[in-house]
Amino acid sequence: MTQRSRFKLSFDEPSLEEAFIAHYDAEHRFNIAGCLVLGLVMHVLFMGLDYVAHPAHFYDFMLIRLFLALPPLVVTIALCLHPRWYRWAQHAGTVAITTSGLSIVWMIGVLSTSAQPTVAYSSGLLLVLFFAYSFLRLRLGFALAGSLAFTVAYEFTLLSE
Repeated sequence: MTQRSRFKLSFDEPSLEEAFIAHYDAEHRFNIAGCLVLGLVMHVLFMGLDYVAHPAHFYDFMLIRLFLALPPLVVTIALCLHPRWYRWAQHAGTVAITTSGLSIVWMIGVLSTSAQPTVAYSSGLLLVLFFAYSFLRLRLGFALAGSLAFTVAYEFTLLSE
């Protein structure tokens, strides 16, 4: 391994790096799928929390979860399990992380117009960050891109209150 730039380590030969990435993607595709199933279950379980904590916004939150957060999770799971499409799992995992985070940011934005606290939903963003950087085994660039997208959206939401 050599250091071509100040911030990135890379293999001496590009073919070795491509082989490593292909091996890494193949090795971790079932882990990504399993963790996304867990994320899917957590979103569904958090719908119960939505109903208890904010019954007035339950249907809004349910639609946000069903149509923004869950479809990318399902697509990414399918990509991971397919023998030829798993090489897109890192990209799709990034989209899944981004949309999960953005769905929570959207719910926080809905709550910012009411007098109810948003602390429970802000901590949900920490769960998404934790998944992105640890469980999902996304390579750093993909995890950073996904988490940066919803973190910036969260900051704009906070500043607009």
